[in-house]
Amino acid sequence: MRTTLTLDPDVARLLTEEAHRLRKPFKHVVNEAIRKGLAPAPAGASQEVFRVQPHKTTLRPGIDAASLNRLVDELEDEAVIERLDFSRFAGVRWVESTHFNCGRIVGGSVR
Repeated sequence: MRTTLTLDPDVARLLTEEAHRLRKPFKHVVNEAIRKGLAPAPAGASQEVFRVQPHKTTLRPGIDAASLNRLVDELEDEAVIERLDFSRFAGVRWVESTHFNCGRIVGGSVR
């Protein structure tokens, strides 16, 4: 059967590496991986039950639990800014403002 399959980049890399390592066609490696993943567990195999062992913990002195959410928000904001495409703002100058912790665009034009 022929079908189109969209693979995550990390999965595609793993499959490609395995195909090179085994010196087998990519489709063969994909089929074998799917077969192994979907095969039922052997009858005699018992799965060990994972048990969580909770323990009491507290934050270290000086760490404010409320500030942890703020830190996560700041890190998320930085990640979003890194992904933004600022090429449309070529020639535009950004001036920092101490009022309300914001800035403003001065001169230039936004494309």
